[in-house]
Parts: sequence; structure tokens; C-alpha cells
Amino acid sequence: MQRDSPWSPASRAPTPAPHRGTMRGMSMRRCALLLLLSVLAGCSRPTPLVHEAYVWQRTWNDPVLQAVRDAPLDYAGLRVLALERDAAGVETVVSPTLPALVGAALPVVLVARIDGARPPSDGDALATRLATLADAWTAAGVKVVGVELDHDCATAALAEYTATVAAVRAKLPGTLRLSLTALPTWLESPALAGLVAAADETVLQVHAVERPERGLFDAGRAESWIRRYGERAAKSFRTALPAYATRVTFGDSGTAVSAASESDNPNAGANARQLVADPKALASLLQALREKPVANLAGIAWFRLPTTQDRRAYRSATLHALIHGLALDGRPAVEFRGDGNSRALDLVLGNAGGTDILAPAAIRFDGDCITADGAGGYALDPAGGALRLRRPDPMLLAPGAKLAVGWVRCRRGVRPNAVFE
Repeated sequence: MQRDSPWSPASRAPTPAPHRGTMRGMSMRRCALLLLLSVLAGCSRPTPLVHEAYVWQRTWNDPVLQAVRDAPLDYAGLRVLALERDAAGVETVVSPTLPALVGAALPVVLVARIDGARPPSDGDALATRLATLADAWTAAGVKVVGVELDHDCATAALAEYTATVAAVRAKLPGTLRLSLTALPTWLESPALAGLVAAADETVLQVHAVERPERGLFDAGRAESWIRRYGERAAKSFRTALPAYATRVTFGDSGTAVSAASESDNPNAGANARQLVADPKALASLLQALREKPVANLAGIAWFRLPTTQDRRAYRSATLHALIHGLALDGRPAVEFRGDGNSRALDLVLGNAGGTDILAPAAIRFDGDCITADGAGGYALDPAGGALRLRRPDPMLLAPGAKLAVGWVRCRRGVRPNAVFE
């Protein structure tokens, strides 16, 4: 049976006028309802941060192809190295496997890495070059949504860089978004506002932006920079976070002369330092950004997309946990290996959890042990009364990894107890 509509005769029958007290009660209930809705709106959860990844590999081998195929599991987009220009202006085109990007079906931003502290002066030509690459990738089926200029411009030259960026933006098709990487030192420049206005978006770098002596990444300083940048940036921006380690080599004068981030060499030499971003520090920063959102911060761009072959980058499981706010369950463990007849036991350090950890800075042996020696970057610490192996530099230890770190000799029948420091 059909119910009466608001226009039926029954619905138009006269009704008694409501009592004044009834009207007052209805008004109060309506106000209470509006107040409740207002409170609920104010307590609504902020929009989750969008996560993307940089694909920085120059050679697209099978591990890179597999990582790109798996990227949609955790990332909403990829920022792919497409062009490199050295300080002398010499360009090198990176040729990714485009069918892999097509298969991932993710939005892609082409990145041009421009070395040197002075901005390029040929904005029109650079824009034409990038637009040509974007057209070729699009014709192959890649979902190209923008281009990015990755340039560590000197703070004093930001006004000059702004002119270059404006020229690039004017020359690029309107369908392509123009992105810029930004540095924390730019926060002190009055030219920052004009530079931000000239582009469509920016990506604030908070890793590898200070002297190597200060490390690769500091969560406290990074959060401060991000919040200050959010106050200065009038447009949507992202921040680039590290998911890797690097080895910095120093010259005789103490100046950094090179950095290797993708080679597999966990042992730092006499003139080198290993710099690592601690996964726990990144988890702390992300939690702070979730609890107290930053104005205009739209997402995270991870550097870099990990592969199974990349021993200096986090494993995919670690980034998955960081992106989704899951617990990091990596934990160190030491195995003592011996034949039962010798008092010397070989030491094997491992990660018994499912996410990356920093290898312990020191391993102390409690028990009736006599001496020990280190390997794999560890050495016997002669200071203090305890028997201890120590490594001077941090190192990533992947899930399931095993590393021989030395040996320990104890009195017969004694099994040492390892304490991590």
C-alpha cells in the first residue's frame, strides 16, 4: 500500500498550533543537534597522507621491475628519475622500462635531477625537453601527471631560480603539474613565497641536507622544518623521507668527497662513515604528523623505492609498516656457534623480526669470558672493564639477515650472555 505523500489531501489536514513551550523545546533540541554536529565535524579525522616513492635506479633490472609491479600495494604514485644534468650542463637521459610503469597503472611524475648550486638559465629549453619525454612516456601508455625539478639551489639564488621555474611553467602543457624539491635552508629566504607560487607543488627534503657530521636524518629537526614550511607554503606540498643508508667517503682534509647509497658494502673504511636513517625515528615522526597534522602537507615521498637487490634501502615490509602505522617488530639476536670442544665461540648477529633495524652499536658479554674479537664492522672495545664489541658506524640489518661479527672465548663450560647497547 502506498504511503501518503506530502501533497496528498491527508497530509494537508489542519493540525493544532504547537504550544509555545513545545516550540521552545524543539528549538533547544535543534540547537543541541547543531552543536553536536559541529563538535563531531571538528573531531573528524584529517585526510590521510598520500604516500609516493621515488624510483631512482638508473638500470631497470629484474628487481627494479618487480618493485615497480608491486608498488600499487603501498604507493599512490611514483616519481621516476628521467633526466640528469651535471653542473656543466651535460644531460643524461634515464631510460626506464615503460611497460613496467604502464603495468603499475600509477600516476607518474618525471624527475629531472639538476646538479650544482646555480639554477639553470634555459628554462624554455628545459621545459621543451621534459615535455618531449612526457609525451613519449604518455604515448607508451604511462599515466604521466607532472614533472619535477630536483635542484639544490643556493638560497641566495632563489630569485633567479624563480625566474627559471616561471619560464618552465609557462612552457609546459597545462596538463602537466610542475613540482619542485625544496630545502630547509630556503625557509630563511624572503624569496621562498615567490618560488612556491611559481610552481604547482613542492617537495620538502629533510634528509641529507646537512653536513655529514650531523647524520643523514634527524626526526626532531625534520618535524620542525615540516611545520615551519607548512606555515610558509601557501600551496599543497609533500615531504621527502629517507628509507636508505649511505656511505660517505672523506678526503684527507676531512671534506666529504663522495657518497655511495646503492652499493652493498656494510663495512666503512678508515676515511668513510656510514649514515643511516633509523626506522624507529621515522615511525616517531609519522606518528607526530598524524596526531598533529601540518597545514598544506598532502603526502610523503619516500626515497627510494626498495628492491630485493638494494642492500642499502629498507625492505618493503619496513616501508609497509611505516606507511600503514604498523608496529616495527625487528629485533637483534646473537647466535653462539662452536663445536663444543673449543672455548672460542663464533658470533653471528641476526635480525629475528620482520622489519629492518639498526645493528646494535655495541654487544656486551656478561659471564665468565676472557677475550673476544670483532668482524663485520665490529671491533673489541678496549675501554672499560666489560668485554664489549663495538662498531663505529650504524648499519641496517634486514629481516632474517645474518652477519658474522666476531668471536668470544669463555672459560670451559660457560655460555656467555649477549647484551645489546
